[in-house]
Amino acid sequence: MVFCLCTSRTGNMAYLDQSTIVISALIALAIAIWCHPLSSRSSGKLPPKPKRALTLRVDEVPIDKAHAAFKSDLETIIGRDQALENDTISILQHLLVRRDRKVACGTATFYTSIPASELLTRLHRASFGFQYRFDIKFYGITPLYETGGAADVDVIAVPGLGSHAIGSWKSSSNNDLWLRDYLPDHIPDIRVLLYGYDSTLQGSDSKDSIEDLGTRFLETVKAFRADMTDRRPIIFIGHSLGGLLIKEALVRASRKFDDPQNHRLCTACYGLLLFGVPNLGLRNEQLSSIVKGQPNEGLIRDLVVDRDSEPSPFLKRISGQFSESCKGRYRVISFFERKLSPTIQIQPDGTLAKTGQKMFMVTEKSATSTGLTAVADENNIPLNTDHSGLVKYERGSQAVFTG
Repeated sequence: MVFCLCTSRTGNMAYLDQSTIVISALIALAIAIWCHPLSSRSSGKLPPKPKRALTLRVDEVPIDKAHAAFKSDLETIIGRDQALENDTISILQHLLVRRDRKVACGTATFYTSIPASELLTRLHRASFGFQYRFDIKFYGITPLYETGGAADVDVIAVPGLGSHAIGSWKSSSNNDLWLRDYLPDHIPDIRVLLYGYDSTLQGSDSKDSIEDLGTRFLETVKAFRADMTDRRPIIFIGHSLGGLLIKEALVRASRKFDDPQNHRLCTACYGLLLFGVPNLGLRNEQLSSIVKGQPNEGLIRDLVVDRDSEPSPFLKRISGQFSESCKGRYRVISFFERKLSPTIQIQPDGTLAKTGQKMFMVTEKSATSTGLTAVADENNIPLNTDHSGLVKYERGSQAVFTG
């Protein structure tokens, strides 16, 4: 039996661990699905650079490659490059997940002081004889976990503005990734898919709008699930801007319902977990100054509130269309922050850092105004953390079970 997360009509709730709350919500959605199935070089003069963990994606892995053989291949590649062999202490983690019927996708975490771009170059150069492709941006879909048998549910996670598809969900104190490392312990028979996209703030040369990003996300998900899994139930997880991409994708799919793929995706979608999604806008005036004059200026203008704290025309439009197209179809649980977040500022050296005034990046009202809930606070849950921490959890936190 699973203890259900309960809130009172006044919005008060029992004091539960943050990850307990989130995993409990996911378990509730998963159980409902099962109960109601849906049809560089060192000069020696400088101090050594500190080592840190870097996670890479490895594509084009043969479908029949065993985990041990995959790790052995990586060690062979590292051994061919003297700098890699000397610097990389170990492969901290490695995982293989089926991408389609022919190839698997691997993720590997290296403990190294070599810059990411140089690490990629050296791995590519040393991987002759292997068909592997190394990547660190994680754009598109990365299959992160799949149960040994046929999965019953797809969990698809979309990160926020300027975030990394891996880093967004990683613990702030270690390399644990809750979607990979302990969510499957609590919800068996799932497949976890990460979606990554380019929403770089500084120096961006992209004119992508939120509509563009949402449309691309929709088409990517449909293409990935075209291998006989397009009827599998979906739970979407969105952090900040990622939640708006999910909403845009569902609106577009529902408005072209005569397309069989769109119809199947809308029918398969069971629930949404939305973390700090700025339905009524994001509060961060510094973002506008950071992107001023860049092609992505329009995207930020659509995302942040104006001087009167009013949402942009885009946010008003997507909110109305989402309510009109999707109300009553999906279960939605919205999480909102209860701690202030430091805002981003441009530093004297031109880099960005979170050194600005602290504020609630996304207010409770903005995070919970999805337009889908019948009761104002029915599925709205506060978490005692800041905006970034909404989706970062530590290992050891347990969901609530009884035997």
